[in-house]
Amino acid sequence: MKRLYIIIIFLIINHSFAQSKIKFSLDEVSDMTVMLYQQINDSTGTNGTGTIIEYKNKYFLLTAAHVAKELKNTSKIIFRINNDQPAVIDLVSLNQKMNWQFHQIADIAIMELIPYNLDIKNRFINSSFPSTLISDEKTLLWKEFELTFLGYPVTDLILEHFSALSFKSNYASGLITQTFSYYGKNKKCSVFYLDKSSIQGASGSGLYLSISKMVEIGALDRTILVGIVSGTHSDNTGGKLAIIMPSFYIWDLLKLN
Repeated sequence: MKRLYIIIIFLIINHSFAQSKIKFSLDEVSDMTVMLYQQINDSTGTNGTGTIIEYKNKYFLLTAAHVAKELKNTSKIIFRINNDQPAVIDLVSLNQKMNWQFHQIADIAIMELIPYNLDIKNRFINSSFPSTLISDEKTLLWKEFELTFLGYPVTDLILEHFSALSFKSNYASGLITQTFSYYGKNKKCSVFYLDKSSIQGASGSGLYLSISKMVEIGALDRTILVGIVSGTHSDNTGGKLAIIMPSFYIWDLLKLN
């Protein structure tokens, strides 16, 4: 019984510390970022990126809707753990119903994750992005600052080492309302563009302002999630730009919980 009390106190202290932090390093954001993998056949699979977020002391998986729609009961969620090692878990073990919530117009989906043991609970407590740092502004923030997103170019689960690629970019536009086609349905929503393209596997990643560095001049005092990577816009001239869903759409889903 005494040991149980110690564990409970440790979890409370850890939770309080984790959720009071407002600025994160690239390593810390990488630990909040997961790969989502769906095997198609013996030789191929499809993957995307997701973020573990905390909202009202609950934990959610945040990704692009088109990534979530590809995931089935056999899907895997892969975490980076110590020394760039992979930890592969059945996604269905964290939500048996696989009950995604899809945004009505934006390419965004969330699903509550229910930790099934203390190890998973601790992982979420210490490596989840606080919803208080997700922007709900319907305007683009601090356009002079560099942005960061992550992605996994992995094509199978035969992994000795595992880590995300990170990409630095800048705003290429303000908010633009456009019509997009997702699964045969045309939907009009507001997006913005980055001056670099995304890569296969990065869809669903969070887009962050002000990830902390060793040397920072004029930086923000916090890390802010400002969008979700949706895909890449390309044209016949060879130009490519990343398409971003603004983070204010995330709040439409969180407020349902």
